[in-house]
This record gives sequence, C-alpha cells and structure tokens, in this order.
Amino acid sequence: MNGTTFDALTAARELKAAGLDPAQAEAIAAQLRTAAGADHDTLATKSDITALKSDITALRVEIRIIGAIVLAIAAKLFGIFTAVASVLS
Repeated sequence: MNGTTFDALTAARELKAAGLDPAQAEAIAAQLRTAAGADHDTLATKSDITALKSDITALRVEIRIIGAIVLAIAAKLFGIFTAVASVLS
C-alpha cells in the first residue's frame, strides 16, 4: 500500500469552494477516499508483468514443441494406416 494519506474532509471543502454542490462534493470525496484506501498490494507491478511475459514466452515454446510432437505422431499414424490399408486391399 502506498504511504500517501487522503484527507476527505479537506477535499470536500475544496470541492465546495470550487462551486460544487455540497452533496456532490462529499460524494466525490468519499469515492476518492475509497479509491485511496484500496488494497494496492493486489496491483501488478512492472516486475510482475515482466515475469508474466517471460512465463508466456516459455509457454509458447512448449506449445510449439507439443505441436511438433503431435505432427510427428500424426505422420507415423498416417504411415501405419497406409500400410494396413495396403495389406488389407
């Protein structure tokens, strides 16, 4: 969580002084207070995103390897089916 504090009362006073209706100023200040107090520990950092990109890159490599294996197995099965079909005909 960040170390910044939010003074909703001061914000509401400043919004009222700027011409906002008191009810609107208080509602805006309340929402800002809620946002300022949000759990920032759940937000992704640049380092989290970098790690995620690395994981995605590794998964792409693994998917390519699996695709090559599936293709090789399909080719072998085609060869087997072709051989069986020629024997049976």
